[in-house]
Amino acid sequence: MDISKLMSLIPEGWPHSVFPPFEKKELAERVVQGLIVQIQSEPRNPTQWEMNCITRSIVAIREGMYVLAVNSAMDCFAGKSEVSKPDEWWDETKDHQALDKLDRELARLKGQPPTDCFTPNNR
Repeated sequence: MDISKLMSLIPEGWPHSVFPPFEKKELAERVVQGLIVQIQSEPRNPTQWEMNCITRSIVAIREGMYVLAVNSAMDCFAGKSEVSKPDEWWDETKDHQALDKLDRELARLKGQPPTDCFTPNNR
């Protein structure tokens, strides 16, 4: 996988710049979508680590934590030596449709308005 493709989607000054919530949400969605596309283009099933990172990113988008979503997506590029219990995480998933399921969940979230994780009862 190529981290430079995802880094090119992130504007200068992120996350310290001020962006409206809809721009933060769109950026997080683009980064996660780019990650999914990269993994799908490889002739293998995603690893447990990649699936975990994408899942965390999608949950963070749903909850309005867009910076966390981008950071979780970037965690996919961590090396095997940077993760505890790497032998468990680097196994490929057995479900070859799991990534497609996450892609569909991300598509569902794209149609929803942004949320603010700091506002109580934001649902």
